[in-house]
Amino acid sequence: MRLSTLILTGAMLASSALAGPLGLTATGIVAAADTREYTTGWIFTTSSAITVTALGYFDEGRDGLLSSHQVGIFDTAGNLLVSTTVPAGTAGYLNADWRMDSIAPFLLSAGTYVIGGANHGSSDPIVYIAGSATPAPGITLGALDVYNFGTGLIFPTSPGYTYLNPNFEFTTGVPEPATLSLAGAAIAAIAFIRRKR
Repeated sequence: MRLSTLILTGAMLASSALAGPLGLTATGIVAAADTREYTTGWIFTTSSAITVTALGYFDEGRDGLLSSHQVGIFDTAGNLLVSTTVPAGTAGYLNADWRMDSIAPFLLSAGTYVIGGANHGSSDPIVYIAGSATPAPGITLGALDVYNFGTGLIFPTSPGYTYLNPNFEFTTGVPEPATLSLAGAAIAAIAFIRRKR
């Protein structure tokens, strides 16, 4: 295995070990097959600035997603602020029952937002809640039941069931210096190795 691949892999593993809390956790999750194309999500409010570090999609069985899913955070006017595509399989890392994909740290000011996850008519189930949802400290949950039919990631606005497919990881305030240093060191090491060759 090439040294640059080892360095990059080590940086990614260390980054996932530094995973922050999820926006919410839940008990009594129920998964149901649904092959329609639509975006499901939930509304949340932050009491102070947070930095979103990863977006994720529920992975029933924790054994990999059957297809990739776009996940994003919108402001209340429907503007997409940050998004990623959580890859199929086990390429993303797990945090509880969500398959996560790291993103460049994205600062959300105190305020209200909507997170959505696109279901592309795949075999991955839509997730409902029969128990309770608990927000992370500093997060207040609004409606847990917004959706919108359509292809791709779209602003979910219609009330429905309690949808918990998308989720996010965060840290409070500005990006952690350790995370930024780790990413910078990995990039510098790869550049040095390539230059040396």
